[in-house]
Order: sequence, then C-alpha cells, then structure tokens
Amino acid sequence: MRKTIRTMLFALVLVLISQLCIGGSVWWVEALRRAGWVVVEEIVRDAVRQTLGNSPEQSQRQSARSGFMNSIGMEFVLIPPGSFQMGCSSESEDCASDEKPRHEVEISQAFLLGKYEVTQAQWEAVMGNNPSWFEGAKYPVENVSWNDVQEFIAKLLEKEGVQYRLPTEAEWEYAARAGSRTAYCFGDDKNQLRNYAWYDREDGMHPVGKKMPNAWGLYDMHGNVWEWVQDWYGGYSDGFERDPEGPRAGG
Repeated sequence: MRKTIRTMLFALVLVLISQLCIGGSVWWVEALRRAGWVVVEEIVRDAVRQTLGNSPEQSQRQSARSGFMNSIGMEFVLIPPGSFQMGCSSESEDCASDEKPRHEVEISQAFLLGKYEVTQAQWEAVMGNNPSWFEGAKYPVENVSWNDVQEFIAKLLEKEGVQYRLPTEAEWEYAARAGSRTAYCFGDDKNQLRNYAWYDREDGMHPVGKKMPNAWGLYDMHGNVWEWVQDWYGGYSDGFERDPEGPRAGG
C-alpha cells in the first residue's frame, strides 16, 4: 500500500503525535511516503479507558470527541487500537514492488496523533528558526531532516515534560486509513482525491487543514508535503504483525 498510501496515507503512534514534514519534495502525487508525527503517552490514559471495549463505530466517534492541545497549539486526536491490511494487493494496478505483500497488522494501543502537520510557527516556537523554503506561519514546516526532527522532539520534551516521538510506518498508515479498506480513506473514486489532498505540481504548498479530514479527523494525509516516520525503509513482512517497529537497518 505504499504507493496507494503515497497518494493518500501512511502510518503513526500512541501518546501524542504531531506531523512533521520532509523538506524539498512538496509537490508529488505520491506525497507522504515517509510520515512524520510526534508522540506522547501520559495524556492518553483516560481517553484510552473510554475507548477500549467500544465498537469500531463508537471508537470513531470517541476519536472525534477526544483530543488534546499542547502549549504551542499542536492539536492531537485519539486514534483507537485495531487491525488493518497494510500494503496493497497484488491485483492493484497502482502498486510498486515495495508495497507488497499486503498483510494484517494489529495496533494494540490507542494513541494521540497530530490533527495537522506541524506548522512553521510551531517549529519556530520550539527551535527558534524556520528552515522552510516556502514560508508561511500556518504552512507545514519542511526542509527538515530526520535528525532535525529528533532535535525538535527533544526540545519539546524539555519544554513540556511530556514524551513525544515519531510514529512507525505501520502506525501512520493505520491512522491514515482511518478504518477504511479501500484505495483511499474516502473510498475508491480517484475523482474525490482533490477534496482531500493537494497533490498536483501546480498545487504547490498550502496552509494545513484546508482540505477535508479522514474519518478520524486527521488532515492532509493524502498530500501537501512528504512526512517522516520513525523506522528505517525496508521490505514488508509476509505474515501477521503486532505493533511492528520496522526494519532494524535500511535506507
């Protein structure tokens, strides 16, 4: 599902998450191969207690109601635990070799995930600089490396005393799919993609949250900028996985 997901979604994690974007490549239809958001654990506990034991429909409604905002204005949405099919099927025409095999993945813990990509204003409030090429306070921060993101997370911990981290690819894709089993979070109709994503070259960069969210209230999962995840790039498993952390090494 990497390519299907590139045109639409990818994966995240429990505790608080906030989307962080890769610099440079901001105009691809395959936006979002590498998802990046940050996580926090303590604040999820009460919301998790309310969500566990709910039906999928109740969990989705709970996700929409439950949230958190940190000291620099990052908003987070509760993502319920559950299972999904990661990757794309061999029959799919829009599928690359590294998106196979499709396999069942369980995300066993609920988590709070960033509702929007981290904005340039939020990055600057923590780091004291703005590395972005396309400047705008409400635009997603870009032109940041994975190591830059780790520094941002460390400084955010110092500022708030709450542990954040990037999500794994599996967590990002799970949250991006938002309970769907279709090509896109909204179904299979590509004609609807423009309602959810900026993805054409001429679209350029845009402020966060201007398109429609997925069923769990997450914005810009289909496009705007590329995003980072925690794990290495590597091949998929050919069997069931629970909370996979990705390859131990790779590119």
